[in-house]
Amino acid sequence: MVSGLRNTVYHEAIINLLKEMKRDHIHLSGEEIFLRLKQKFPSLNFSTVYRNLEKMAALGLVQKLKVPGHHTRYDANVDPHPHIRCMVCGKVMDWPGNVKIDIDPKDAEKVNFEYHGVVADIVGVCPQCRENVTIDD
Repeated sequence: MVSGLRNTVYHEAIINLLKEMKRDHIHLSGEEIFLRLKQKFPSLNFSTVYRNLEKMAALGLVQKLKVPGHHTRYDANVDPHPHIRCMVCGKVMDWPGNVKIDIDPKDAEKVNFEYHGVVADIVGVCPQCRENVTIDD
């Protein structure tokens, strides 16, 4: 057990779902995680899921992905890697290829910033949203 987290049946269920998400390269919101687990655990509360996810994020076990205009999503892969985000629905997935970003960390000093790294967020429209978009003439 990781320090700061109680080993409960709900905690184990969240961990197992996060492992599936990592394997499938998907990043669900807390609400989506709750709804998936609620099917198996009818007495589960959203606050339990949210509290566990927040503790895991604070301990560095999951990444919180802020999605403008949408719910925060969670990523069980805490290694640095790029994401692709749908601008319509907010869906986030791991980017399937490599991203090359040419940054000189010393440039941060020019504006008195302390450089910590690069976060790549590629944006586009997912297949489901492209299918549902209607274009007016």
